[in-house]
Amino acid sequence: MSRGASIARRIGPGLITASVVLGPGSIVSASRAGAEGGYRLLWLMVFAAFLMAVYTSMGARLGCALNGVTPLRHVPRPLGIVVGLSAFFVCAGFQFGNNIGVSVAVSTVTGTPGWIWPLVFTGACLVFLFAAKQIYKALERMMMVLVAVMICAFVANLFWTGVSVPAI
Repeated sequence: MSRGASIARRIGPGLITASVVLGPGSIVSASRAGAEGGYRLLWLMVFAAFLMAVYTSMGARLGCALNGVTPLRHVPRPLGIVVGLSAFFVCAGFQFGNNIGVSVAVSTVTGTPGWIWPLVFTGACLVFLFAAKQIYKALERMMMVLVAVMICAFVANLFWTGVSVPAI
């Protein structure tokens, strides 16, 4: 295995996790906060990034420590239902934010109504979820490339927009 492939193999799961916590919804929210609040809300972005890092790390540690064991087997059924429903609504909220972010981008580029795109992308995701079960490796590679492109775009925008470091 080449050195590049070895590095990609080690950081792949981290990049996938990064793409989960930094999706289209986060980009739209952060962009809007920056456009409306300027540098006054920068502390909030730093704090949110810190919390994302803490929760992502905590989730990774919990996943490693449990080693495939479902902890909800050891709690009363009503509590398990509450936790399961809570997890569902949190995930649905994140996906809704991502759908809105993608909708804003695609409707701006195509000039189409924004309400169409969450339906299209949610439908496409459901088809993809149930029809394409054996393509994890290809999806992981694609996500690594897309996250790398996104990071490069962020860095380029940082310099292109002319951020005033003294104003921060």
